[in-house]
Amino acid sequence: MTALPKISIITPSYNQGQYIEQTILSVLEQNYPNLEYIIIDGGSTDNTVEIIKKYEKHLSYWVSEPDRGQSHAINKGFARATGEVFNWINSDDFLEPGALHEVGKAFAQNPGMQLLCGYGRIFDHEAIEPSYKHRTKICLNTELTIVQEEINQQGMFYRMDCIRKLKGVNESLQYVMDLELWFRFMTQFGIANIRLSDALLGHFRLHSSSKTTGFEEKFRQEVAQIFHYLCQQKHLPEPISKVYETSEPNYTPHDWNFRHLQSKKLLNAIAQRYTFDFYKRNYTKAAQIAYISLLKSGKIAISKAWLSLFWRLFVSKKDYGTK
Repeated sequence: MTALPKISIITPSYNQGQYIEQTILSVLEQNYPNLEYIIIDGGSTDNTVEIIKKYEKHLSYWVSEPDRGQSHAINKGFARATGEVFNWINSDDFLEPGALHEVGKAFAQNPGMQLLCGYGRIFDHEAIEPSYKHRTKICLNTELTIVQEEINQQGMFYRMDCIRKLKGVNESLQYVMDLELWFRFMTQFGIANIRLSDALLGHFRLHSSSKTTGFEEKFRQEVAQIFHYLCQQKHLPEPISKVYETSEPNYTPHDWNFRHLQSKKLLNAIAQRYTFDFYKRNYTKAAQIAYISLLKSGKIAISKAWLSLFWRLFVSKKDYGTK
């Protein structure tokens, strides 16, 4: 039997004492024989450190000290990690029982695999909304997959060699560092060596103090900044790039490699998803460019909606704006 690979799990933490014990136990109770578990706490002032100390003999490393946020904490843990497979589990999330055995077996049986994507369950801690499962979406090519931007970080386990080449997560991002890492992974390594798993691997908790619940606008701004950068780097027409301009640019690009990203395919992918959206938001020039791109690539189906949009964009004399 092929030996199970060493899996490094990082838990970035700050003042999540009410949840972190469940996180820790969900990792340790996997009983995975080749586990490296690292907790990087940002100097919590609640009972987090007390809980970590209860389990410190089972941890490979832990520290509690001020840091520059979640992304910095992940990279601090990553710098100490020595495993062959890598993921992080936030201190308010937890693993599904048996998840690491599923992951370890998959990597052991597929030595060329660079990333395993399993299901994650998203649930509302206050039970306001029903829980649901989803998995990172892989489309026909890298460009379409990027534009769909559907990921489940808890269920994504990377080959450590790939993460080392990418030099960890981007510390200029505090909300979508997982998405940007995913984009950089695809543009450098492509999607050919990704395997999808039907196993449930992790659980993502929504609660009143979580980033996902309370900072939706910050998420949107960071995503827009990444797309603005991609449009500029791949020399997409300026009206398309302008759609993604934000008033608070703070994104600093980090170790991109565009080997698997083509300009024409990226434009078509954006057009397939957002042509109507551009028009509705009064980005008429962007909508026109997107429409023409789809026409040239044969991606437009004959329908009343598309014919109506053509009339409004190219035939009607009404001024729909020029953004």
